Amino acid sequence: MIRAHRSLVTVLFLMSVLTAFGQQPLIRFEYGSLEELRGVTKIYVYTGLELEVRNNIVKTIQSKLKHIAVTDRPEDAEVLLVFAADVNTFYAGSWSNTTTAQGMYSGQSTTTTSSIPIYHTVITGRGFVARLVGNDTIRLLLEFEDSRSTIFERRPSTNFARAFVKAYEKANKEAKKK
Repeated sequence: MIRAHRSLVTVLFLMSVLTAFGQQPLIRFEYGSLEELRGVTKIYVYTGLELEVRNNIVKTIQSKLKHIAVTDRPEDAEVLLVFAADVNTFYAGSWSNTTTAQGMYSGQSTTTTSSIPIYHTVITGRGFVARLVGNDTIRLLLEFEDSRSTIFERRPSTNFARAFVKAYEKANKEAKKK
């Protein structure tokens, strides 16, 4: 999934480089703030081909923000949520077991050692929240990165959705105070 995300970023980077060499600007990036989440009612969630991850993000957001509509097309949304995850497995050591058996004759023994490799899996997730402005500008509002190394931790996609909910609630709480 990260590879697909990297491809998207590479294409966007190349488009911005072409702009630097005098070509017509295709996509321009700007940095926004979380206050731009005020009043948002429609979002689009992009996770590439990972539909289960998308459904997890949507379910988490809609359980907390019931009035938010999730669109099927990015052009119908006010805000885009983009998320990608990657799984890495690496060697973490070995578990060894040594057994010694005494033979039938004095001084005779047999020692057997067996080793089992131990692997560790880490899921790393990255995401961002952006707002489209016109046809050629993307305003980045929130960046997210998380990892999960044990089954007792929440999934990075769930934490991404929770980070969006927290930012949305904060932006709209401040709007009510004013």
